[in-house]
Amino acid sequence: IINHKKELTDDNVYRLLRYATNKEEIIKTLGPENISKMLYDIRHVYNLIQESKNKDEMANIIINHKKELTNNDVYNLIDYATNKYEIAKTLGSENINKLTNDNVDRLTISAKNKYEIINILGPENINKLTAERVRDLLSSATNKDEMAKALGSENINKLIYFTVRDLLSSATNKD
Repeated sequence: IINHKKELTDDNVYRLLRYATNKEEIIKTLGPENISKMLYDIRHVYNLIQESKNKDEMANIIINHKKELTNNDVYNLIDYATNKYEIAKTLGSENINKLTNDNVDRLTISAKNKYEIINILGPENINKLTAERVRDLLSSATNKDEMAKALGSENINKLIYFTVRDLLSSATNKD
């Protein structure tokens, strides 16, 4: 295909990379320009990581070949990674800090190991959690003291406000 086609579309590059047995060899053959250009389509990044048998290998390929990762790229790379710590280390804090409030909430919801994801995200991102999410994390934790410590006082203060608001809204005599 590569030798007989004058110009490869992003979809051609995506399919060649997705189905290649030796991904590094196909990347060399296609060239960094084709790979980089194809990765700017968010659907391709999502599908490559989601459908890959070796998610960490594909995550590293994406990280190494996409010049500028978006918040959704970072979210998908962490969410689908088998070894989240390693992928997070490769991403670096600059990329991890691109995560939006919604990305952070969704990562803490989907994570099997809540403590691991809290450590990966770090304080700056954990402070993006909503009060509702803080409440859910704390109420589902087996060790509530440990979870409260991991979440930090800023998030616990959100919970206090949220709890007071709920109590007041359900009070029969609001005076």
